[in-house]
Amino acid sequence: MQDYLASVASPDATLIFTGHSLGGALSPTLAAWLYGNTQARKNWKNVYVLPTAGATPGNQQVVSFFSEQFPAITDGNQVYDIWNKVLRNTLDIVSHAWLRSDLKKLPTIYSTATTQLEAELQQIVDSVLLVIPPFYTDLPPQFFTGTAPTDTSSTIKEYLEAAAIEHVDAYLELFGLPDEESGAAMRSILAPIAADMKESFVRKFSDAIQRLQANRAAA
Repeated sequence: MQDYLASVASPDATLIFTGHSLGGALSPTLAAWLYGNTQARKNWKNVYVLPTAGATPGNQQVVSFFSEQFPAITDGNQVYDIWNKVLRNTLDIVSHAWLRSDLKKLPTIYSTATTQLEAELQQIVDSVLLVIPPFYTDLPPQFFTGTAPTDTSSTIKEYLEAAAIEHVDAYLELFGLPDEESGAAMRSILAPIAADMKESFVRKFSDAIQRLQANRAAA
């Protein structure tokens, strides 16, 4: 990758590291690794980072280094018109990882969860907190708030289905995708991708929770 980027670098070009979810954690990490100093960036006009919905990838040292090398740059009037901050939906459970104070918010993040479900979620979060080290620190965030769920969640699956919408659809809506200009063609592309992402989200989280509950029961 380093060789390729070096071969296409241009003082007239801007290089952008971007990614969603896991990519939202990896893109700032990769940018900091490859271009974490002025000398490394000298062959590009700009090197920017636009991560979305990512968990925090490191500790305070990581955050301080990233913030120093990639200071936030506002580039318009929309909430997403900013470089070098993590775009985060406040209702997205993924972007609450792995800062302990953020993880503690998850059982009550949606007011539509039943009391019994909140108690079950609290047990899950408590189990996670037992193994999460205290050093995780958030990269600089750029917050927005998606449309809160309105349907009551009484099961883990229903909670995760609501969370999947906040993790996928809310970001598409923020960017206005698909817009009227792109029309049916863009919708035909984005719709199955978004559906697959949400299905995968629910399945993977459900599997992880089941393993966590099984380990807790066996302990």
